[in-house]
Amino acid sequence: MRRRLFTILWVASLVLLVATCAMWVRTHWRWDSIRYNDANLRSLDLDARTGGYIVEMRAWDKGPVGHPNWSYAAYLPGTYRFPDRGAYLSPRETPTEDWSLIGVSAGRTMVMIINTTSGAAARTNTGTWMKIDFRLAAIVFAILPVIGLMRSIHRWRKSLTGGLCQKCGYDLRATPDRCPECGAVPVKPQAVASTL
Repeated sequence: MRRRLFTILWVASLVLLVATCAMWVRTHWRWDSIRYNDANLRSLDLDARTGGYIVEMRAWDKGPVGHPNWSYAAYLPGTYRFPDRGAYLSPRETPTEDWSLIGVSAGRTMVMIINTTSGAAARTNTGTWMKIDFRLAAIVFAILPVIGLMRSIHRWRKSLTGGLCQKCGYDLRATPDRCPECGAVPVKPQAVASTL
């Protein structure tokens, strides 16, 4: 049971590693943002921007009050220009970095959104943010797959020495013809006939 749980965890970690690397490459062309707005003018953003994942909690000064909703946007790096809609909003952001430690940083920010057609401030928000560098996320997600690969190689090498089931690793010294644990029949090496 523990081996199955570890296998599930390292496969999930491998999937997250591949997704992180794919997002890392994608952020050179597009930034992605998933936002949850609640009914009290607060929002939670999860962004993939150049360099890392950013989690941001914001409080807006004005805007539509209504039902909570989710939204997704993909925009060009460094702007809030949406490729399918042209210029939309121009942010004037003043972030402050309060602390940073080995690929993780956090701080507070104030953003003024400027309407590109009128030039007037559409709305402002204040918030707190945390950024996790893609390199750090990739290293963390690579730990379990590397351990799983090392364990698989070790188990495979150990099974080559003989006496163990190649499928489940059960000790076959008492029953060399069939594994009592999984029912697998061990493959016996072919004897090479020497010709004299």
